[in-house]
Formats: sequence, C-alpha cells, structure tokens
Amino acid sequence: MKQILTATLKFLLKDYFYDLVYWYLFFRKNHINSPDKKRIVIVNHFFDQDIEALKIANKDFEFIILDAKILRYVGVDLFPKEVDKYTVFNSSKVDPYKRRYKLVMNRFINKLRKKYDPIAVVSPSDGFFYIRQLVSSLQDHNLPFIVSDKEGTICPAYFVHYAKYIQDNSPLIADHILVWTQRQKEFWEKTGVDSNKIVVVGQPRSDFWKQQNRWKSKNELGIEGLREKNKMILFLTYDPWSYTPEYMIEKGEMHWDVLRNETDAVIFAYAKANPDIDIVIKAHPQQSDIDLVRQSIVNEGVTNVFLVTGPDLSNHLIVSADCIIGFQSTALIESMVTEKPVIYTFWGEAKDRWSADLIPFHENKGIYIAKSPNELEEYIKTAMLGVPLSDEQKKERHDFVMEYLSIVDGSSADRTLDAIKDLCKIS
Repeated sequence: MKQILTATLKFLLKDYFYDLVYWYLFFRKNHINSPDKKRIVIVNHFFDQDIEALKIANKDFEFIILDAKILRYVGVDLFPKEVDKYTVFNSSKVDPYKRRYKLVMNRFINKLRKKYDPIAVVSPSDGFFYIRQLVSSLQDHNLPFIVSDKEGTICPAYFVHYAKYIQDNSPLIADHILVWTQRQKEFWEKTGVDSNKIVVVGQPRSDFWKQQNRWKSKNELGIEGLREKNKMILFLTYDPWSYTPEYMIEKGEMHWDVLRNETDAVIFAYAKANPDIDIVIKAHPQQSDIDLVRQSIVNEGVTNVFLVTGPDLSNHLIVSADCIIGFQSTALIESMVTEKPVIYTFWGEAKDRWSADLIPFHENKGIYIAKSPNELEEYIKTAMLGVPLSDEQKKERHDFVMEYLSIVDGSSADRTLDAIKDLCKIS
C-alpha cells in the first residue's frame, strides 16, 4: 500500500514530490525552540559523537539537525544508478538530472531560510553527490557551507595518491573546512584547497576523554547479556576493503580479507576458551558485511561474544574495555588516549606489501604489535593481566595521538564553534 501511494504521489506531483519528502521527514519534525539564538543547520552523516560534543559546548546557537539520509533518499531517487561513482556524477549525461535536482534544492533552501534563517550549514563532508548539489544551491543563496571534516586519520597512501584523486574528481567546494590537525590541513592543501580556507580546531568528539561525567557504565551501554563485573575485550572490526582509496578498491587491490578472517578466528577461539570474559565486536556504522559478522557469531556458538553497531558507542566501549584490538581505525587511536592495553593486528599483506602506505601503528612502542595470529593470541593473554604502561609508552601514545588524531584538552568543540563564529563574522 505504501509503495502504491508513493508511486501515485510521484506521478501526480512530479519533482514536487520531493518537497513533500523534505516536509514530512525534516521540516515538520524540527521546530525553533530558542527564537533569540542564531541557528546552524548541521548535516548528520554518522556525525553523532561530534554533534553531541558541540551540543555540550554550545551556548550561543540553536542547532537544527538534518539527517543526511533524507538528502540521500531524494538524490538516489532522482539521479540515475551508480551516481555515487565520481565518473558517473561528473559525466555530461548526468547534467539534466543536476538541473532537476538544482530546482528541487532551491525550493528546499528557500523553505530552510524561511523557517530557520540559519547563519550557516555545517557538514562532515561535501564529497557526496547529494551534498555537492546542496552546496551549490546554498552558495547561490549566499549561505555559508562549512565542512567539519571527521575523517582526520589520513594514511600516507592518501597523501601520495588520493589527494590528486580528490582534486581531479571531487575537489572541496565548501566555503571553509575545519580539521583536527596540522597534518590533516597539509593533506587538504595537497588537494588544492587554499590554506586560508582551512582552520585547525581539533577533533570535537575527543572532548569526551576530559568529561568523565559522560562515560557510561557497562549496564548503560544497552548490550543485552553483557556482564557488568566480567572483563571485556573490544574488537574494532572493519570491512575487508576499509582504509583504502576508491580507485584501489575498484582495482581489487589493498584489501584485508586474510587479516580480518584470521583475527576473527583468534577471537572466537579465545572466547570459547575463556567463557568468563566477554568480547564485544564493534562494527563500523557503514560496514557492508555486518550480517555476515552476525552470522559468524551464531555459527561459532559463542554466547560471550556480542556484535554492536551505531555511530555513538565506540568511545563508551573503550571506557569499559580491558583490552582493545583493531587495525587502522580512528577508534584505535582514540584508545591510545587511555592507558588501556591496545593490540594492533599487523601481518600478511598489511605488513609485507602495504606497511609504508598505512598509518604507522606498527612503529608505535606504546601498544602491542601482533605480527601473526599466534602473537595476537599471546598478546591478548598478556594484555588481560593489566600490566601498567611505562612513561616511555605513555609518551609514545601521546605523540601519536597528537599527530594523527587531535590535541585532547576538552576544548576542541569550543574551538570549532569559535571558528564558525569567526567564519560567519559573528561577534
């Protein structure tokens, strides 16, 4: 019935059907609660932890949260298939669809200005096709679009290859970009962005580590069956092609099937041998094979292994964990803010072929570097003993976090909001 109704409305309303979508999913649900405050529209594309940090730091603005899924729904429905690929989006055959979408976007922005009168729109990226059209229309209406980049852990391979790829296929079109570190700023400069458009503010969600009142206990995590008093291992799982540039994925290069499968095998064997220890597998919110991971847990018959997803849990899980295992994820760097045992998995192609192209966890002396499944098994046993870090290990972690993640001082969200004020010329 719902599909028939949708098809009927599309037929009757043509592209004005999308106005109805925006009203139903966005405008009717978001109301002005503080009329005296200036408003910022924040596009939420798996940006929950940073939005939470900004809300806590915020004193001067009212935030209007726009779920990126709404924009994507309209974009996917209106554009031809495979438009997510830059080669398709940038081709002339898509131009008629862009013109249609531009008209839809203009009506959306007129409504946005009329209802909320925002001073700016902030988003974690301008690279998605449905966001790029939004930016173009916003600029036609003289509304600033600011990227608060949430992908700050940039591997060396990206500096060598991916910066040029972005410059050629999806250059920054935002008015400004806020980044975590000087290293991240240098990356965007390599893509051709004027340095005056880039502001280093730190990672907003890193404020979490200085705000212990926000930390959840195990019972508050919402993981059914997780035992409050038992030790817990956290494994930050990943897609076999994660942390690789799109052009290498298309060539079938630089993937981690063997590494992840062998890591899984060690973890399941450990779970079976240690039923008194809980293991939480944290999947990325966009991970494509979550169902496969879930089924593997069922197939292994382990009741002390739990799969969790969601964009706002990783830091809370790190707080509760007695040991953290991972590969190239940002969350593994965030684990290094703590003094908990961290194990980096590093064997197979990751070690033998691609080490120079990866974030150099393998050079850090403040964490365990497992160079085989057997070493991973032994390091888990060692880590669960809770041996304190030495001063040298603490310094290694601190320096790594500063270079690849952010200064962690509890004020990154404040700096982000101050930068937005400055960029929008608000006193």
